[in-house]
Amino acid sequence: MIAGSGPASESLAALAESLAEQEELRGEGFLADIAAQCRQPLRVMVAGYVSSGKSTLVNALLGRELAGVDRRETTAEVTWYRHPDLAGQPPLGEGNRAVETGFPLADRLVLIDSPGLNTDSGAHRSTLDLLSACHDEGGTAAALVYLVVGEPAAGDVERLADFIALGSGDLGNVVLVGGKAETVSETAIKDSVERRATIEETAAKTERRLLIRKACVRSVAVSQHLAMVARCGRVRQEHVDLVRVIVGDPELRRFAENGWAQLGPVWSARGRPAGALDPLRALIPSLGWLVSELPAGGELDVASLSACCERVSRLSRLERVLAELADDADLLTVTAATERLRRWADRRGSERATTVHERLDKLWTGAEFKTFPWRRAALVLSTSLLADIPVADRDWAIALLRGEPHDPPGPLTAVIQRWRRRTDSGTRGVLAADVARTVVTAAVRQLTG
Repeated sequence: MIAGSGPASESLAALAESLAEQEELRGEGFLADIAAQCRQPLRVMVAGYVSSGKSTLVNALLGRELAGVDRRETTAEVTWYRHPDLAGQPPLGEGNRAVETGFPLADRLVLIDSPGLNTDSGAHRSTLDLLSACHDEGGTAAALVYLVVGEPAAGDVERLADFIALGSGDLGNVVLVGGKAETVSETAIKDSVERRATIEETAAKTERRLLIRKACVRSVAVSQHLAMVARCGRVRQEHVDLVRVIVGDPELRRFAENGWAQLGPVWSARGRPAGALDPLRALIPSLGWLVSELPAGGELDVASLSACCERVSRLSRLERVLAELADDADLLTVTAATERLRRWADRRGSERATTVHERLDKLWTGAEFKTFPWRRAALVLSTSLLADIPVADRDWAIALLRGEPHDPPGPLTAVIQRWRRRTDSGTRGVLAADVARTVVTAAVRQLTG
């Protein structure tokens, strides 16, 4: 059974339908899509530049190769991957297509794969429409997964700002993915192995490079290629046999940990044909990530090699983040759809705008909206904006704001005092201060019973 967004979104869907009953608005596809957005799982857009690995990541999340994958631009239109039960929803418009398919998060998310932001064909205009406040499709997605290879550039920051502006400000609904983690330099792999650093520690460095201190983003380093290898059943027995030879030989293993460039000559020096490694090289572009995680004497078969690829890919971490966003689908969806409806009304003249704004303002006074400030603060606390807060304080505050049981990290009065010191916007910014004030209010309410 698929999940709708929640009671607040249902109220907004009903409002859109009541507007559509007016004679001059009957058959208005925009209002029909607002209602559909509010009754669907959380819409998550995947964006980035050409060849950043968007479609590879989508395939991994789907668990099947439905999105075209190539070094050139392959996504020519906005593609919506959604639960089969959502078939028959209103048309999405030109430049969009829907694919009904089951996948692990299909009951909680609709994945929107978009053309690269720098296409030669002009298909990127459909992506820009989804990010533009000047277009009815802007705000169609309530969360964004944005892929970066390397460090964020000025264009990346601009696109993230465009998306954030579609809502009512920072919501913590942007996930910045450091993609193609398997292409990390072989020198870095060697250094990590020599220091006995784990893949998690190496990935954490990538995530730190992705931090944008002035925006509420979550950063996750992912090898989408290894994730697709694992999830889409690409591992074969021939790959297992080759890996067994490599990890079972101490010398070959040592050179493999330093990358293909060092393994190849040693492999050939043993009298083995260089071409024998081609199937494994095509499957795993950077072998050092994988070999460093495989036990030398452990059992290895197709299932265990696939499991290792998935573990190293860290796709499960991204899925956990997406699941956490889906927990707040009511807040994220109704915020995106509300702002979308306001902009649409503004373009239809002052009289229409006044009516719609008044009805929306009244709607937001309903009981189903009362927890939104707390839920929003909890989302922001999960981002890099407040990364300097001790983990124990942050975890407790998030649980408090979500109404979940969690013991405070020390006497409650002392914890409240720490948060009070953070309400000074002069040092940490207005948003951080607002979040701190929300935490203090919630904590004082708990203290006074």
